[in-house]
Amino acid sequence: MMPFIQGDASSIPDAYRTYADIINSNFLEKGEIGYLTIHESFVEAGRSQRGYNGSGIKRNVHVEVGRRSGANRWGSGQSSWGKGSGTLLADTTKVLIANSIGGTCRVWSDVIEMSPTVNGDLSEYIDKYPEDTGHLMDAGELAQISIFTPHECLAQAESGFRQFFRIVGVGVTGREEYFTVNPLMS
Repeated sequence: MMPFIQGDASSIPDAYRTYADIINSNFLEKGEIGYLTIHESFVEAGRSQRGYNGSGIKRNVHVEVGRRSGANRWGSGQSSWGKGSGTLLADTTKVLIANSIGGTCRVWSDVIEMSPTVNGDLSEYIDKYPEDTGHLMDAGELAQISIFTPHECLAQAESGFRQFFRIVGVGVTGREEYFTVNPLMS
């Protein structure tokens, strides 16, 4: 995740300027600080780019945040996403997601009240999210979700290069050491 100004490609380093058109036309709150994730990688058939590859878990339904000490968090703590200070997210934080290969991301329309787990993993609630429900996203389709919207990254049918794109909107407090530094933002 890298801070940038939503809707303003001049706020991202030159290395990411190939995404300028996407940045300029896709945002949650234009002119506000958001957090950009771009994950580009080769993925083997039968594996998922952003999931639990090889951990024995067949599905990875999750929400964007965990709930610890009465707050929505990334980082700092057992089963956390990061190892930093424990970034907080407001209940109202929204997220845009997209990817380059159709059929590799499923999103449900329901929004849970809060994350029932410390890391956002919904594996123990998997029966609530059958594989034949939810919306299977097309390549390039953009979905706006809440930090409490269940979604999952699915295994690819064929090996190939996949791009995942995410913008997290306003409501992020704190930074994690794994966040990408943006030299254009102080």
